[in-house]
Amino acid sequence: MTIVDTDASGLEIDVTVLDGVESDRTIVQWDGDQDLTGAPWSSIELEIGDATFSVDSPWRFYGVSQTTHVEERSDSDSETYPVTHTQGDAWPALVHTVTSVGNVSVSAAYGPDGEYGGLWIEEETAIAEEIPETELPTGVVDEANGSPTYLFERLEGEFRPRDARVDESLTVRASTVFDTQIPDTNIDADIVTSELSD
Repeated sequence: MTIVDTDASGLEIDVTVLDGVESDRTIVQWDGDQDLTGAPWSSIELEIGDATFSVDSPWRFYGVSQTTHVEERSDSDSETYPVTHTQGDAWPALVHTVTSVGNVSVSAAYGPDGEYGGLWIEEETAIAEEIPETELPTGVVDEANGSPTYLFERLEGEFRPRDARVDESLTVRASTVFDTQIPDTNIDADIVTSELSD
């Protein structure tokens, strides 16, 4: 299977956290070439103090083109062979695909002491569109393609870490489905601390 592009060129990820006591309002927004024409992010991981949560998106694969036959030529003759997806076959099929961020979910991680790291309460999501189920070429199996995909632009909600602190640090990382960092990605992360009043 040939991936059209393994980099999300021009991808921008903006994270804003309104830091409060036991409750952090969190907005994660992304933009750039990470839709059906590119290879988008697969996971955005946020560390707020000692708590961690991940915004995850399984990739959906959409078939663009597939070779069906290969023509072998000699000086005096030519012969055509059908192609397959069988590993080790003399004429493997070349399948070109595109990918998309879809069906985004959020999960809170466990802390180093085994306690729950935090709780995510979804309050608002921005969905660009819905793409119906998509069939892939024969021999390529991806069960996620058998159901509709919702394409997201932003997630907004409340993250409740275990501690009652403010002034936590904020770290953001983005990775691809291959668990590699995405090059040339601009990540802006801001944490705004609420001022306590008597």
